[in-house]
Amino acid sequence: MTALPAAGFAVVMMFAGLAGLAALARPAAAQLTVGVQAGTLGIGGDLAWPLAPQLAVRVAGHAWSGISRSERAGGNRYQARLDLGNAAALLDWHPAGGGFRVSAGAMVDANRVEGDSEPSSAGTYTIGNLQLPASLVGTLHGKIDFATVAPYLGVGWGTAPRAGPGFGVAADLGVAFQGRPRVTLTPEPPPGSPLNLPAAMALLAPELALEQAKVEQKIDGYRYFPVLSVGISYRF
Repeated sequence: MTALPAAGFAVVMMFAGLAGLAALARPAAAQLTVGVQAGTLGIGGDLAWPLAPQLAVRVAGHAWSGISRSERAGGNRYQARLDLGNAAALLDWHPAGGGFRVSAGAMVDANRVEGDSEPSSAGTYTIGNLQLPASLVGTLHGKIDFATVAPYLGVGWGTAPRAGPGFGVAADLGVAFQGRPRVTLTPEPPPGSPLNLPAAMALLAPELALEQAKVEQKIDGYRYFPVLSVGISYRF
C-alpha cells in the first residue's frame, strides 16, 4: 500500500489539531462524527466537527492498492498498477443547515501508477525516435506521480452540523486538482548490455525525455481526479 509522505501527515495533523481546538472551544455544540466510505479514492474514513450552524471541518484518509490494467501511452503498451493513498482536510458548508454540503479544502496526494512496458510483437521498445531491441533495453520501467497537495472542490451529503446523535449516510462528488502527471521512464538493461555504460545512457537520455513527454501528453487529463464516495457515519 502506498505510504503518505511525512509532509502530508504534518499537514493533515495540523488541520486535525485546529479542528480539535475548535471542538474544545465549543463543547456544548461540537459533537464528533465518525464515518467510513468507499469510492474512487479507495476505502477509508473521516472525522468531522461542527464549527457553526452551517459549517463543519472534516479530516479524512483513504487508500487502496493493486488496481492493474494494460494501457498504451507514447510508443509502448504498459502493464501498470495504480496505488491510491490520500488524506484530506476539508471545510463543509451546509447552506440550508441540513445534510447537503459544499466542500472545499486540500488533499495530500500519494496516488501513484507504476509498471513495466511490454515489448512490441517485433520484440522492440520505442524510446523517443528510436526502436531498440528488448534484449538491449531489458525492462522499461515507468512511474507516474502527481503534486503532493491537490486542492479539492465538491458537493455531497452528510451529517448536519446541528444534528443529534445517531447513524447517517454520507456521499461526496467532486474533483481533486492533482496537477500535471509526472512521468519517469527507466531502462533496466540486463548484464552485458551496452546500455549499462554511462556514456550510452547519456546518449539515450534525450530520447527518454522525449518518450516521457509523449506519455505525459497522453495522460494529461488525469490532472483532474474524479472523487465519488458513499458511506455511513455515526454522530456521538
